[in-house]
Amino acid sequence: MNVSKRITDTFPNGLGDLIGSQFGRRHNAGGYELDSGRLPLFNDAMHRMDPGASPLGTDQFVTAARRVLERYPTGVTPAFVESRMRAWDHLQQLAGDVYWGADGDVLARTEALREYVENPDDVFPDHLPSIGLLDDALLIDVALQNLRSEIADYESFCHFRQVAAEFAGISEQETGLGREQWLQALRQAQQSHRGWGTAAQGRFAPVDARATLFHVM
Repeated sequence: MNVSKRITDTFPNGLGDLIGSQFGRRHNAGGYELDSGRLPLFNDAMHRMDPGASPLGTDQFVTAARRVLERYPTGVTPAFVESRMRAWDHLQQLAGDVYWGADGDVLARTEALREYVENPDDVFPDHLPSIGLLDDALLIDVALQNLRSEIADYESFCHFRQVAAEFAGISEQETGLGREQWLQALRQAQQSHRGWGTAAQGRFAPVDARATLFHVM
């Protein structure tokens, strides 16, 4: 079974199904009493990454946590949470790559996410079985959606740099290649393809349209 099918089976309507409330006002999930005073930290970070996003309430978090616990009762970290945490590692690499040179907007959004993920007073304490990283994963998902074009471009750049390094027999850092060289290579490829009467791909690496696994294709 592929990943998108597995996520679809678990949450038929995507992220909205995961956090949607159907049971009225609740505050307890798996014995953890959610403190509503922790929510402004999350919603502020979400607003910094996506100013148009609607704030989430206590019941939405508890509903999401209970649904996760129904499917992961043994304390195993959900697969979609693990995938978001891996994506977070990738976002940090993107933001810290001086050769890529992410712009101020991308860095600001990434910093907002970092401040939340590293804050011990987030919605769900990280040590909670199954749900401890749920809020972090939801926020990372917002970042993936809002930075999906930047992420796809960076993946293409990394592929371009890797190919160049392997061809020259040196490390990727030793190539000294940056965003401008990647863009120049793209322009040259496009000109070459136009000369042959074929369409050039916009990037050097394939782009997975599922920038977020919460998104149902």
